Amino acid sequence: MTGVIIATTRRSVIEIVRYPLHAVFRLISPILWTIPLLLLVKSFAPNGASLGLKSYTGSNDFLSFFMVGLIVSHITTTTLFGIGLSLKNLINAGVLETVWSYPVSKIGIVFGEAIINFILLFYDFIIFYFVFTYALNFTFHYP
Repeated sequence: MTGVIIATTRRSVIEIVRYPLHAVFRLISPILWTIPLLLLVKSFAPNGASLGLKSYTGSNDFLSFFMVGLIVSHITTTTLFGIGLSLKNLINAGVLETVWSYPVSKIGIVFGEAIINFILLFYDFIIFYFVFTYALNFTFHYP
């Protein structure tokens, strides 16, 4: 099964490399996603503190509170939508039936698709952290 996972992951990497515009967009998309997120944080917590959040949760640190939800939603989106979209791309290419007919584990194919999505997810988190910490000078408060 590990051979199937490695082969599927390698195929996904080759697809990203063969389409350079997709690769470039994948590199800059985490930076583009920080712009609306920054505007959201600034609108809900203009001075870095949210009084409405403090009345509900006891903490006025909106960014740290929001980042937990962002991380959970990003993981959920990556696992569910990313794997489903990669299978949909195989359908659009007309090769899903051929791939399913291989005498290999079907769950290995799905895990292979998941690995590349988790690698991209890890990259997104690193970029989010560095953009918010160093470029935007936000501080995260850990309990």
